[in-house]
Amino acid sequence: MPGTRVFRLIYTSRSRIGGEAAALASILATARANNAAAGVTGVLLHTPDGFAQVLEGSLSAVGATFERIQNDPRHGEVAVLEAGPADARLFGGWTMAAVDGTAAPDLAWPVAADPAALLALLHGLLAASPDAAGR
Repeated sequence: MPGTRVFRLIYTSRSRIGGEAAALASILATARANNAAAGVTGVLLHTPDGFAQVLEGSLSAVGATFERIQNDPRHGEVAVLEAGPADARLFGGWTMAAVDGTAAPDLAWPVAADPAALLALLHGLLAASPDAAGR
């Protein structure tokens, strides 16, 4: 809706699925379906050790999505890096883009607690992967 501000939440969590491709595919398929229905967009950075994710949408939709994530046994040590209103979506073209964090050789887990650096990393990884799924 015009004039409606976007709520953005950035978090990290410890992966409890390791590098299991089937589990990651399940997470992404469910997230994309749920996000499309709720009007949530974002990006998920994944490594065998952890996740970093940006969720964007209405406060209620992002809140409900994040509550599911916190209760999901595949995520541990969930930590919010930033949460609040934003002027616009940064990842509005994706119901849930996915980027492989192993493509960032200097990435150590847990990722730095600097949301701006994480957003820059995500944008860079998405730009380097023009076929990123989740649109």
